[in-house]
Amino acid sequence: MPTVEGASSGHGSSRNQFAFWILGLCNNFAYVIMLSAAEDILSVEDGPKASSKSIDDPCQSSIVHRQCQPLSTGSVLLANIIPSLVVKMFYPFVMHRIPFGMRHLFTVLLQISSFLVVAFSQNIPMGLTGVALASIGAGIGEVTFLSLTTYFHNNVVGAWSSGTGGAGIFGSFAYAMLTDMHMLGLKPRNALLLMLIIPLIFAFVYFDDVAFVLFIDNYNDSGGELVPDIEQQSFKNKLIIAKPLILKYMLPFAVVYFAEYFINQGLLELLIFDCGHSFGIGQHGQYRWYQIINAIFLFWDALKQFIPHVIVVFIIVFYEGLLGGAAYVNIFRLLHKSTPVEGREFSLSFVSMSDSFGIVCAGFLAIPAHNFICGMPV
Repeated sequence: MPTVEGASSGHGSSRNQFAFWILGLCNNFAYVIMLSAAEDILSVEDGPKASSKSIDDPCQSSIVHRQCQPLSTGSVLLANIIPSLVVKMFYPFVMHRIPFGMRHLFTVLLQISSFLVVAFSQNIPMGLTGVALASIGAGIGEVTFLSLTTYFHNNVVGAWSSGTGGAGIFGSFAYAMLTDMHMLGLKPRNALLLMLIIPLIFAFVYFDDVAFVLFIDNYNDSGGELVPDIEQQSFKNKLIIAKPLILKYMLPFAVVYFAEYFINQGLLELLIFDCGHSFGIGQHGQYRWYQIINAIFLFWDALKQFIPHVIVVFIIVFYEGLLGGAAYVNIFRLLHKSTPVEGREFSLSFVSMSDSFGIVCAGFLAIPAHNFICGMPV
């Protein structure tokens, strides 16, 4: 049976890096769309759905009172991350019983379901159910593909991480472009239905990529397994491996993501600028573009203009997102390089819960912060 190291050494090709980049992008796409659509999801009413209407989002000539939803977008964040956190907490201990292909199929089906449920939801609970489906799919996908990097050169970790950042850029930009009244002006429902192409691409790239298929087939034909020996050991032994990961990797990672998402989902929705200081963008449009700038953090490192304008917020969000993206890439690359082979797959999948834990804490804090700020005068 070939060793894991031996199997991975020949799988750092550009083809594999590109495949992992696409997989990272597709895996996080639904998650990003749900955050970008947070205000639309919370705007739903019983009866005719807001998402079935075209968006009329004029800018405001002046700001005389706070523009607050009854629920903070932190509630969407919680629906978008708690299911994923639960998956990441328990899935690493049982995932070795499920083939990689089956895990991927679950992820694709959950993504499709999430877009359909949110697109046709008639009330907030139904919309949040769709968000939760996207969260479960993203959680299963992240654990699956981070553990799959064990069998490839460590540069695919960077490709995967970059792809998840790309989901932020392309996902938030796509939703804003499709729904913004100054661009295509589609109904949110139609925009979400167009997003169904992403799960199809996700499935195609995984099952059609020759390098993946040949690698898995050759491994199985040789009598080997796509699971290191540690996956066959006891629950107690896995806990022993997990314990030193908490302070060294998980706590710092969680703190970075807590700060990033508290800003994004707790504070940004309350930052509204009038027409003269927002490029003529309305309230909902400003929130969507905040999400786009947040996503670009993962790729660029500076935008150095500080003026009393909405652009100031763009810059701040740009910087904090850069920190989150850098933390994600560096944590998993370091873990891939420094962890012994027999515990690498479990370690990568286990540490993946730490960003979700930080985001959950941010979501819970965002709700009272939203209520406190909304109760204050402008």
